[in-house]
Amino acid sequence: MKTTLPKLLVLPFFVVLTLMSSLNAALAQSSTGIITGLVTTTDTKPASGVSIKVAGSSKSTLANEDGYFEIKNLVPGHYELKISLVGYQTQQEKVTVQAGKTSNVFIQLKLSKNQLNEVVVTSGHAKFAKKETEYVARMPLKNLENPQVYSVISNEVMKEQIVVDYKSALRNAAGTSTLLQAANGRAYTFMRGFITGNFIRNGVSAYQYSAIDPANVERIEVIKGPSGTLFGSGMVSYGGLVNRVTKKPFDTAHTEISYTGGSFGLNRITADINSPVSEDKRALLRINTAFHSQGSSMDSGFERNYLIAPSFTYRANDRLSFTSGILQLFHLTIFKIQHFGPIRV
Repeated sequence: MKTTLPKLLVLPFFVVLTLMSSLNAALAQSSTGIITGLVTTTDTKPASGVSIKVAGSSKSTLANEDGYFEIKNLVPGHYELKISLVGYQTQQEKVTVQAGKTSNVFIQLKLSKNQLNEVVVTSGHAKFAKKETEYVARMPLKNLENPQVYSVISNEVMKEQIVVDYKSALRNAAGTSTLLQAANGRAYTFMRGFITGNFIRNGVSAYQYSAIDPANVERIEVIKGPSGTLFGSGMVSYGGLVNRVTKKPFDTAHTEISYTGGSFGLNRITADINSPVSEDKRALLRINTAFHSQGSSMDSGFERNYLIAPSFTYRANDRLSFTSGILQLFHLTIFKIQHFGPIRV
């Protein structure tokens, strides 16, 4: 009897415990209430994923795919529901909860007139691929609307690569090769098998009397194929053309000075100074200057040159402005051959 008595008492104990738990759940349900409802949009379609929160408490839920929601175990009383969804106005709905009963609500969302903040997604891929230009097509066309084949070498690319000469910058244009150099330092570019001179400056013809220093170059536009004839047949080749865009003044003060050193005694100093001349910022002045000194792998080879390139802009009104390159002086001493001369504007 001592060994079987505890076993006989276990079963009644669990039965009593189960009955007490069921009784407590029934009493809890009878002493609390439930809120159910339907959420629709302005076109009476079910709104899914809507957030419904009971103000002043931690209870909340989301509407299902059919727009229905349910909040249980609420103490009898008056409640305020906050209903929110992205793109719609946040609404408040007052509900009275009674013990043992279910309160039903119907909510119709209204479109919000508030404009959402713009979300810009950027990537590090092709961060230098800037092809916006008005010179290539001779009209303000977007890149996707322009059927021409061209490449744009921006100033950001040249800074990233620490470009110190014009030929190195042109290496960024696919399908081109800049190997030839005249006695005065002028570079020739091979494009699609044809020799192309660099005789286009800011979209117009500008004969090149000497080498080009990249300190005054904002970007280089390489246009390939017959579309280069838009600039005139006298300065282009069958391969295309190269248009160099120089730096222009702008309406804020800016000063940038840089030094570059490298192999074979490379020493290069550049300065970019921009400043408004008048208080109303109608007259603007920008000066780009550079000094370049470098030896060579050859015993007698060396290069010494300096650049002074001021530019002036006057804004007559919002639609009319005048820009002049004034005069660009470039002095070059290369392989003991000296050349000095202005570049025509």
